[in-house]
Amino acid sequence: MCEVLWIDDEYKKQDAVISDAELSGINIIPFESHEEGIQYLEANLSSIDAIILDAKVKDKKDDETTNLEGLRKSRDYINSLPVDVRPPYFIFTGQPDYMGSDMFVESYGEPYKKATDNEKLFDHIKAAVKDRPNAKIRALYPKVFELFKNCFIDQQYEKHLLKILRSINEEDFAFDDEVYFNQLRQIIEGVFRKASEVGILHEKCISRKGEVKLTLSSLFLSGIEVKTLDIACKKEHFPKLISNHVREILDITNIGSHAEPEGKEQSEANLKDYRKMLNTPYLLYSLTFKLMDVLLWFSEYIKENNNIELNKSLWVDTTVAPEAAVSADQDWIQGTVTRIAENGWGTFIPNGSTESISIPPNMVRDHSIEEYQKIDVVTKPSPDGNKTHIESIRI
Repeated sequence: MCEVLWIDDEYKKQDAVISDAELSGINIIPFESHEEGIQYLEANLSSIDAIILDAKVKDKKDDETTNLEGLRKSRDYINSLPVDVRPPYFIFTGQPDYMGSDMFVESYGEPYKKATDNEKLFDHIKAAVKDRPNAKIRALYPKVFELFKNCFIDQQYEKHLLKILRSINEEDFAFDDEVYFNQLRQIIEGVFRKASEVGILHEKCISRKGEVKLTLSSLFLSGIEVKTLDIACKKEHFPKLISNHVREILDITNIGSHAEPEGKEQSEANLKDYRKMLNTPYLLYSLTFKLMDVLLWFSEYIKENNNIELNKSLWVDTTVAPEAAVSADQDWIQGTVTRIAENGWGTFIPNGSTESISIPPNMVRDHSIEEYQKIDVVTKPSPDGNKTHIESIRI
């Protein structure tokens, strides 16, 4: 999918252009003025493959009139960019007086006529960008770069990932791999913030200053008690491989961290020893591909587990003892059903505890128990005294 910036003060009246472009494999990002469009381009240059410019367009956002001034300024800015990052631009106009004007063509290039040349424009855009380096990389890893487009990952980090992946595919690409360790770390931080928004990550894992405690967050998401924060989670959100990927990325990239000094000195010493034998960028490359898997996994996991209340019900305050004695006749223990396995067995975790108790399939079936449901149980020791069995359930 090509990423194309469109500057046209009347783009809202031309919905068909945007939808037709999408069918042709072009994603259009529209703005009404030269000012807004170029501001976006400055901030997202690495993500833009091409630019469509209207002939008569507003210069400033609040202008009420249109003229060639906005087009001229946009053209001059684009032409001032270095050749290796300069997106091609195309004039797309409904002004008949510019069609066939030698003076206009000499200054701005051959224009494409709205409604008549739409498909021709789309074809020429795709032909012009197909060999551009960043477009090639996006085509190789479309699912990952889709995460930037839908804002799952802050778009400011797209340029860093592009440079890493370009260096893999271009032998003569100038590249200092150690510069990018901290960028990988920041991308992980952004994803953890997404997890926090839906209650998957505990609020204590983010400081009052808004800093994400990355190492402690990875422990919490892996189902490990975070003793320094007095918290735990009743569910292991991370599968084992994802947990390993995240821990490895954080351990190695800690050399570029300012927020988490603990372990930084050891990480720097480890990398120094590694560099004595191997001074290659392959370590960064391996971490990058692991990060890409983490991002894709997280994107799907958050979509499937976006119930904030259910997610927060899995939080455990380890300073609080398990709740019990809610009945004078029996000692009912309150807690949450964290899993129903395919074989019918359920997993129950008491409030304030991380120790699980199994629920037999017949009890799950008889009480119509579902995952994340809060229930009360009465327990008893097994005959050999080594396990705890559930005797009664109260919904």
